Amino acid sequence: MNSKEVLKKFWGYDSFRPLQEEIINSILEKNNTLALLPTGGGKSICFQVPALMLDGLCIVISPLIALIKDQVEQLKKRGVKAAGLYSGMSNKERDIVYSNALYGDLKLLYVSPERLKTKAFRQNVDLLKISLLVIDEAHCISQWGHDFRPSYLDIKEIYPFIDSAPVIALTATATNKVIDDIASNLEFKNYNTYKSSFERTNLNYIIINEENKGQRLLNIINKVGGSGIIYTRSRRKTEKLNSWLSHRNINSIPYHAGMQKEERDKNQKIWINSDNYIMVATNAFGMGIDKPDVRFVIHIDLPDSPESYFQEAGRAGRDGKESWCILLYQDNDITETKAQLEKAFPSLSRIRDIYNALGNFFQIPIGNGVGTDYEFNLDNFCNNYSFSKGETYEAIKFLEKEELIKLYNPEEAFSKIKIILNHENLYRFQIENKKLDPIIKTLQRTYPGIHNDFINIQENTIGKKLNLTPEQTIQKLNLLKSYGIIHYTIRKKNTILIFEHDRIKASDVDIRKEHYQMIKKMRKEKLDEMIFFVSNNSNCRSQLLLSYFGEAEPALCNNCDFCRKRNNNKYILKEKDVINTVCNALVLKSISLHEITNLFPYDKEELVIQHIRKMIDDNIIDCDESLNLSIIKQ
Repeated sequence: MNSKEVLKKFWGYDSFRPLQEEIINSILEKNNTLALLPTGGGKSICFQVPALMLDGLCIVISPLIALIKDQVEQLKKRGVKAAGLYSGMSNKERDIVYSNALYGDLKLLYVSPERLKTKAFRQNVDLLKISLLVIDEAHCISQWGHDFRPSYLDIKEIYPFIDSAPVIALTATATNKVIDDIASNLEFKNYNTYKSSFERTNLNYIIINEENKGQRLLNIINKVGGSGIIYTRSRRKTEKLNSWLSHRNINSIPYHAGMQKEERDKNQKIWINSDNYIMVATNAFGMGIDKPDVRFVIHIDLPDSPESYFQEAGRAGRDGKESWCILLYQDNDITETKAQLEKAFPSLSRIRDIYNALGNFFQIPIGNGVGTDYEFNLDNFCNNYSFSKGETYEAIKFLEKEELIKLYNPEEAFSKIKIILNHENLYRFQIENKKLDPIIKTLQRTYPGIHNDFINIQENTIGKKLNLTPEQTIQKLNLLKSYGIIHYTIRKKNTILIFEHDRIKASDVDIRKEHYQMIKKMRKEKLDEMIFFVSNNSNCRSQLLLSYFGEAEPALCNNCDFCRKRNNNKYILKEKDVINTVCNALVLKSISLHEITNLFPYDKEELVIQHIRKMIDDNIIDCDESLNLSIIKQ
């Protein structure tokens, strides 16, 4: 099959998006390739199609476990043989993946970057026929990227194991400096670069300095309508804002990493399947989400970087229809965000103290602990050692970047199960154990691949089909496990901490001072760029973003707040139109200023208020202390 036939068979599309076919052809011609496509530009297709066409196994390096799981599940639903390797899997699960890669017909193997250095991976990859190496989220390899990960620097160490297989690096957000760094760190010499314009002509970038964010939010939601996302900086603010909106009869639901996976999945499903729900979320929401009809994305807090803003705002309007990207800020937001950046960098000695306390907390002797799962409660840990949660969280993130420890939420996964008895012996067992026959049949019908691989399950789903409670279901599954019929692992409910290496003395924790200072300097520079973006009232917003990402001489968008003010004749309401509308509304009774402004498109609100002020000055209308307007009788 050619690339278009593969696209049609597995994805149902008749044609490629811009640059996809060129990138695929570059890979098929065995060229190293660097691809820069905006969020929603279809990066995955660029390597998944050639992976199915080439002889051998495609290895995909991806930084997020949740993204790996999502990609693998999506491919399986399309009938593509895919699997993932990442922290938190049992040895048995990993052995099965390696076995399928070596002896099965696996086509794509997703791997977290930390997995590349393990002895098991090196031993197995040396036996595999690698057709393609994919580096997703390639900006993570650059120290100047907004999400630098040291483990990405080790990718080139597996080059000797992949022979002449081509390498493709993909990212959605990268400046020219980052692009050069990616190519250098991957040791690309001769390679093809494909860069799509980041311009989104259907998006309206609106930046508003607003003291009353709540009222402005309601105005936007009521006037724009449809599905939307509101981004906040914290879990607490997410819950608080969602509750505030719900009490005002707005269809809103929350999403943040502190919620149980079942609740997050439920909320995400409600949002995706509706056309008028609002997701109130931290930046934990959005990766891998492709809802086309998002009419607005609102930031009520200042993002840390233009990359973060562009990626999150870019989740609006993927269907090509007009959509709104609105950022609400107050002057003190800038001061607070700068202060938060300082708090994000505990001193090096404090980071060592927290590492040492983690070892004591879990009673890990020096020279032990590598690879063991420890259930971790941040509140208990901080209370025990009198650490603040903020500095502890940031210290742990830094220790993760130094690859000393790893945190993950097992509630992102399900319980796992695999039938290990062959069909003949299983059938004999079912005949001899009639009471367990129904649950075995239910497992086989519900999870077709359960004989070949570990399957993610939910006990309540199985229980409902058998009229069992979750507790009764778990009891029967444990009974099957005790008989040697299945492998069964119940998911843990707490955050898990893993020591990536045996515990060492705090004084031996080698946190490179120059690396620490470089990251802090880079984060400050990106925040300064973000502050410049929101504070600049003299340039087109789209031009500012596109210039930041290295596009030469981008055109005015004619959609952003700057362009709307600039094109007065096109966007300013005539005074007589405002007077007529206001007077007609006030003929019978007085009306609040908020109700009056709701009669006009929300992006013209400032102009409407200017005209209303003039009407008050001209004694046409009156405004009381409660901001109620009424006509002055002549």
